[in-house]
Amino acid sequence: MPAFVFRWYLGAHSLKSLKRSILSLVGIGPSRHTLIGMIEGMGDGKRAAWIEAMRRLGKKAR
Repeated sequence: MPAFVFRWYLGAHSLKSLKRSILSLVGIGPSRHTLIGMIEGMGDGKRAAWIEAMRRLGKKAR
């Protein structure tokens, strides 16, 4: 499913639940999120680019 459909049409309910029920309960915050959808339909080059983007975001968050 495309990430924008999950976020805007479905309301990202599972992500909101994770943040509210688990992360904030144990004191983790603020939390940021990045949604990526349609992974199965991507070519190898685009998938590798997304993985590299996630690595950069992970390093930036430290």
